[in-house]
Amino acid sequence: MDRFITIHFNDMMDVCQAYLGNTHEADDLLQEAAIRLLNNRNNPKTKEAIQKGHGMYQFCGIVRMMVTRKGDKFNKTYLQRRKVLHHDYIQANQGLPSEDIERLNLVDDIVSELRWYKKELWRLYFDERYSFTKLSEETRIARDTLYRDIKEIKEEVRQKVKDK
Repeated sequence: MDRFITIHFNDMMDVCQAYLGNTHEADDLLQEAAIRLLNNRNNPKTKEAIQKGHGMYQFCGIVRMMVTRKGDKFNKTYLQRRKVLHHDYIQANQGLPSEDIERLNLVDDIVSELRWYKKELWRLYFDERYSFTKLSEETRIARDTLYRDIKEIKEEVRQKVKDK
């Protein structure tokens, strides 16, 4: 499996960039898809596909599922938090002052640059409106820890907005 990934790394990156363009999300997609492929290394179908020279088909299937399935963890974590374009905000929030729309775009930019854990907490707490109790139940992380982490994320975003 390691040999397959080493030999086909550039091809795998090309597949990810075909889906997401030359973005940091394509790098994240490659990493997550490679991890899933490695986790399936003992699966007989995966072994057989690689031995027959069809490993790239297997990889493309994994990437396609990650990008197109709304319920997939990668899709939720990375793709659904992508920056919404300025004109999309205007259509969704008609009547909002332009400085508020610019601030929302700035916050989206800042959040999109956060590490995956912080991005996921932001999404669940602010976008999905999870309570601390529900977050704690879903993630098995103590409520105090979640409270502290979200407080730090809010302060980080607030500071970056203030600096710009």
